Amino acid sequence: MINSETTACDEFDMVIIGAGPSAIGLLYGLLRPYSTGPKAAATGDHDDQHHTSSAPPPFKIAIIERGPLFCSNDKSSPSSSPTNKNPLLQVQQDPKLWFCAAHPSSSNPLENILYKRDEKKEPYSSIVYRTVPQTRGLGNRVLSVPTGQGLGGGTNINACLFVRPTKDDFEHWPNYWKESVLGEDHVMRPRIMQSVVQIERIMRNNGALVDQQEEAEIMIHRNDDDDHSDVIMSEREIIKEEAIKDNKNNASTSTGLYLDYEKIMLTQPKKKNDKIWKRRWKLGKVTSTIRQKDVNSSEGSLGTKGNTYERVNYYQGILKPLLEENPNMGKSLQFFTGVLAERLLMHRENDSNVVTAKGVECSHVGAKGEKVLFTIRGKIVVVCAGAILTPALLLASGIGEERELRNQGVTPILEGEDNVWKGVGKRLCDHVIVATGFWTNRRFTSVDVPNSVRGWLAMDITDDRNRYNLSSSKHKARLLLKVMDGSSSSCILPGVIASTFHRVYFFEPHFVCRFVNWFLCVLSKVLSFLAGILLKNSVILSFFKRQTLQILVCLMNPKSMGAVSIQHRGKGENCRGLSNFDVQIDPAYLSREEDFVGISLGAHIVKKLSSCWIPNSIELLPGYLYKGIGGSDYLRKYVSDFALPYYHWSGTCSIKSDLVSEGSHVVDEQLRVRQVTNLYICDASVHPKIISAPPALTLAAMGLTVSSILHDLIRPKTE
Repeated sequence: MINSETTACDEFDMVIIGAGPSAIGLLYGLLRPYSTGPKAAATGDHDDQHHTSSAPPPFKIAIIERGPLFCSNDKSSPSSSPTNKNPLLQVQQDPKLWFCAAHPSSSNPLENILYKRDEKKEPYSSIVYRTVPQTRGLGNRVLSVPTGQGLGGGTNINACLFVRPTKDDFEHWPNYWKESVLGEDHVMRPRIMQSVVQIERIMRNNGALVDQQEEAEIMIHRNDDDDHSDVIMSEREIIKEEAIKDNKNNASTSTGLYLDYEKIMLTQPKKKNDKIWKRRWKLGKVTSTIRQKDVNSSEGSLGTKGNTYERVNYYQGILKPLLEENPNMGKSLQFFTGVLAERLLMHRENDSNVVTAKGVECSHVGAKGEKVLFTIRGKIVVVCAGAILTPALLLASGIGEERELRNQGVTPILEGEDNVWKGVGKRLCDHVIVATGFWTNRRFTSVDVPNSVRGWLAMDITDDRNRYNLSSSKHKARLLLKVMDGSSSSCILPGVIASTFHRVYFFEPHFVCRFVNWFLCVLSKVLSFLAGILLKNSVILSFFKRQTLQILVCLMNPKSMGAVSIQHRGKGENCRGLSNFDVQIDPAYLSREEDFVGISLGAHIVKKLSSCWIPNSIELLPGYLYKGIGGSDYLRKYVSDFALPYYHWSGTCSIKSDLVSEGSHVVDEQLRVRQVTNLYICDASVHPKIISAPPALTLAAMGLTVSSILHDLIRPKTE
């Protein structure tokens, strides 16, 4: 927070908006050439062409973060933070309680932290927005949209999974990102994948990763003599039969479908037709961004009693060790925490099409609770605010489709044919999850594990005719089956129940419509509250932890796309600043039939696999209830009621790609915003297609990759 009398700050070489994984990767890449510590040499990060003295880097960087400092027990919080009065952010340390961290009990977008928060309450690590009613695929449900804040961003509220993307996730990216380069391990990889490997090496060296137990520990008890080869063969026919049955009008399914078992994650077959390999078919190993809790340290005391692991966000796992090892680096950084970026300050040269970003107009809460505006100026501005807030900030700044801006009282920076920002806010996409639940009398071999996710199985479903020529463009579905124990049920189930009943309808007469919507809102809160109380019972909670498990069907290549827009809250001409707008979010979940087909195929696979994964089990969800009331179309009804976001939004400011219509991309291959000389975007909003993995690792790798471009722009020319 900035002192209330402050109206402007010194000019910086770079201003970064947001402190999430991409910003952390970017900062690490900018600072690491100046590291003199032993870890830089050990990881191969030090670049001999740069200075090796203890002097601070020869540039100044401002980081604007909406959330406050990380936590009161973190003694490494940046000393350059502008004030000591800033309230300290309390982050849920127990990785199994990630859903609670993402959904605090009280949240109001923007206002909760900045303007109407009770000063006696500690700020949350997440601000939760709401989607517009999902009318096309989810029966008018209104879903939560948690957005992480504080140093580390979304890694303060995620499930701590550490998953590499696949190479074909980037097949539609510009060549710069796909170009093969030689890594420190002397292996040629695409440029972005080299950064992924490097981020993983950095976090391992910093003790920020924990590998969950191997197969014997993460698998449910089963007989080693069970031969699953017949199950694998029969599943192929099941997929074919069910696909044809569910899509009678889809002629393309008449060729049948093929489940590609050669793409199972972390499975290493010695021979493709080896029956022993099929019998040893296993789930993927789980790696988490967590660490063993130090019992002698007060840090992590917010975790659940008895929990032996604690969350490590990307600030702690990547940037914090570098700053601790090189104290002088902090002199080049200025963290503005508890500050909201209101709008970008843009300058247009006379009547030309050349636009320059001069800095950022920000706001904070003054001593008397008033809103105080001030500016931070920079030679280069990098927006790392995420796929929801990045397009909202651009729109509030006059960067977007002209008609949409004028409807909200915002003056466009460019008009007519000169406006090349029609793609801002478009192509919003997210993974979709549908949970299947089982009761079983067979327990996991180990109860105390770091993460409630026990393993996963990745698979691609394609046309038979494309069986030996796989390409992501030919996928019918890319699925991830996640096996989870019940240790997170007490945290997640109340929220799931609330999202199932929270719906908004539109019909006449209006007074009846308003009553129905009010009743459903109250009902969702009451049922969620009762479920929360019920799950606090030790007997019930023990049952869920030890006798139930979920297999989540995650659709990793959804075709449905929505949009992010802004809506002015009041009337008048003063529309400056993001806090004057409501952010409208429409992910359009399951608006395309292909997505439901993919989920239904995954559900049928789970039905067959459960017989070998968890024999003698009873299906709780969808269970007999939905099969009874839904008839032959019970699965569609269940998916409509219980499908959930994976909270991996992307695609609202797309990079140039053959997937994006001509002229609709927002940034070029170097992530520079079109028509603006010094404005860059580095977050999930630039993804032309959603990647098939949790994105935190990929985002940190993006920041690390683009840091080499931006470093050449901010370092002194004489260096």
